[in-house]
Amino acid sequence: MARGQGSRLYPLTQSICKPALPFGNSYRIIDFVLSNLEQAQLNSVTILAPPNAKTLTTHIQTNWTNVHYIPADEEHSDVGNATSVYQAISQLPNETEIVGIFPSDHILNIDIHQTLEQHCKNKHHASILCMPHLSTDNMPFGVLQTRGHTIVNFVEKPSFVPTEWTIKNQCLISMGIYWFSKETLLNILSEDSNNPNSSHDFGTDVIPALIRQTDTQAILIDPETPWADVGTIDQYWSAHWCFTPRVLEEWSISQTGSTLALHEHLNVSNMYSKSSIPPSTTVYKSIILNNVIIGTGCTIEHMLIDANCIVEDGVSLTPNTIFEGHVLNATKCVVIPKNSRVYNDSTSSKVIVVPR
Repeated sequence: MARGQGSRLYPLTQSICKPALPFGNSYRIIDFVLSNLEQAQLNSVTILAPPNAKTLTTHIQTNWTNVHYIPADEEHSDVGNATSVYQAISQLPNETEIVGIFPSDHILNIDIHQTLEQHCKNKHHASILCMPHLSTDNMPFGVLQTRGHTIVNFVEKPSFVPTEWTIKNQCLISMGIYWFSKETLLNILSEDSNNPNSSHDFGTDVIPALIRQTDTQAILIDPETPWADVGTIDQYWSAHWCFTPRVLEEWSISQTGSTLALHEHLNVSNMYSKSSIPPSTTVYKSIILNNVIIGTGCTIEHMLIDANCIVEDGVSLTPNTIFEGHVLNATKCVVIPKNSRVYNDSTSSKVIVVPR
């Protein structure tokens, strides 16, 4: 499922859809789920693409084979994701018995085939992959309650988690990965499609209905399993420092972009960059995307600089910098939007950020 608007990743998603966002130096976000499916030898893959997904389309056509691509209907692009899945499932061959649904905005390294075997072995109509997580208010994930391995309750992104759903202040969260019998999924989606009170959202409407009507299994995943939702700026930022280049290489994820082999000088550390950095510029814990021109004598710390920006000579970009112009002050970094010009104001201590 790749049709999310990506609004929580704005301004990174202003002109590119969320699954096509770069991650690390040589990947796009969608490469992780596609590589995991490929490693599980699951080659019948359909991508439900969002509107205006030219970059994603080109990326898939260039780097991935055996991947079917269903573009969104531009005139009806606001339909719920459950409706999109229903339309796609209806097009599958009659002999299809099992359907898996996977998110396109997660960084993960998981044995997908083993979870499919577990689903088939237990002969459940539906299975949801889940993981223990600290219980907090305003959970950013779907939360479920189980009896044994059977899911009995589910709520999407609750403002608080009921105490009876927790053990030692931990709850079970959905990883957004599902296995279904095709017949079960079609029945639930058909019912949802005909429900005038439904928002046709998978997490909000379909999963609760599924649990009420069908024996739904929780497949518990080891919490040490590498997995991160990168649906927000802060999640995208944190995942970069959690999963280092050396770790990602061990996962054998298909590298679909060129890595820039620069930055050997001592003024650069803990950085991802697809742009060259002058030796006189200091960079620490920053993400710099492609085609960014960095001037000499700059200081760059805790910055996320989007593509095609120009940072002029002598500019200091740190969390303490006073900016004038369009920047996003996220919790863990400052985002410089794509196609920006960044320069010092000669009459004040401010740094000016304007469109190029």
